[in-house]
Amino acid sequence: MTQSSRSKECELSVAEQQEIPWKRVAVEATAIVVSILLAFAIDAWWDDRKERSANNEQLARVSAELRANAELVKQKLSTISTAIQATSVFISWMGPKPEPVPPEVFFERWTTLYSIGTFMLSRNSADDFLAAGQVGSARNANIRHAISNWYSDANHLESQFDLLRVAHADVGERLREIVPMFHADRQNAVMEGHPASKFPFDQATALADPQTESRLGVYLIRMEFFTVQAKELMERQARLFDLIGPSAAD
Repeated sequence: MTQSSRSKECELSVAEQQEIPWKRVAVEATAIVVSILLAFAIDAWWDDRKERSANNEQLARVSAELRANAELVKQKLSTISTAIQATSVFISWMGPKPEPVPPEVFFERWTTLYSIGTFMLSRNSADDFLAAGQVGSARNANIRHAISNWYSDANHLESQFDLLRVAHADVGERLREIVPMFHADRQNAVMEGHPASKFPFDQATALADPQTESRLGVYLIRMEFFTVQAKELMERQARLFDLIGPSAAD
C-alpha cells in the first residue's frame, strides 16, 4: 500500500469518527424532553391532587361545623318555643283585673319565659375555607358563594337574638321595679341556705301593670322574629349540605 493510499484511509477513518449519529441523538433528546414533560405532568397532577385533598378536607370540616350549628339552632328553637308559650300564657293572665294566679305558678311560668340563654354560631371552619381562596371548579365557586351567604344570614340571626336579649332585659328590669323579685331569685338552687325575702310579694301587681305587658309583647314579637329567621337559616343550611356533600366526600 502506497503512502497516498494509507493517507486516504486515515482521512476516511477520521471522517467516520467525526460523523455525528444524528438518529441516536434525536432519540436521546426526545427521551429527555419526554422525561421532563412527564415530570412536569406528574408534579402538576400531584399538586392538583394535594390541593383537591386539602379542599375536600376543609369542606368536610365546614360540613361538620354546619351540622353542629344546625343542632344548636334546633335546640335554641325548642327553648324559644317553650318561652313563647310561657309568655303567651303569662300575658293572658294580665289585665286591670288579673287572674288569680298562685305564686308558685307565677314563678314557674316566669322562669320558663325568661330562660332563653345565649346564642352564638361557630364560624372557624367557614372562615378558613373562605380565606383559603381555593376555587378550582364551578361547583367550588358555588359552594364558596353559598357559604358566604350563609355567613351573612348567620350574622343577621345573631343580631336578631341580640335584639331579643335587649327585650329580655327590659322585661326583667320592669318586673324588678314593681315587685320584690328576690322571691323569684330565691327559687334558684344556688340560693339554698340564704335568707328568704321579708318583703311581701303580690303577683297581681305585676299582672296588672300595662308597662310589663307592653315589654312582654315586644319580647314575644322578638322571639317570633327569631324563630322565623332561624327556620329560614335551617332551610338554607339544608341546601348547603346538599351542595357540599359530593365535594366533601370525594
